[in-house]
Amino acid sequence: MGWGYSLQALREVIAAYLALHGHVNLEAEPLTDAMLRKVAAYVGRVVKAAQFVKDTAETGQFMLQAYGAITLISQGKETIAGLLSYGGD
Repeated sequence: MGWGYSLQALREVIAAYLALHGHVNLEAEPLTDAMLRKVAAYVGRVVKAAQFVKDTAETGQFMLQAYGAITLISQGKETIAGLLSYGGD
C-alpha cells in the first residue's frame, strides 16, 4: 500500500476531527458539509436501532421474570424464595 495511503487517511481523520469540532468553515466546504450530514444521519439511525434492541431485550427480560413469578405463585410457592432459587425448569 505504501505511505501515501496512510498519510492521506491521516489527513482525512484530522480534517474530520477539525470539522466536527467547528474548526472548519463548512459553508466553504460543501462536500465536507454533505458528508458530515450523511454520517450524522447514519449514526442517528444506528443509535435508534440500538435503542429499539435494548428496549426489546429489557421487555423480554421483564416478561420472563413475570412468567417465572406467575408460575411460582400458581404452584403455591413463596414468590421471593422461589425466584431466588428458580432454575427455569
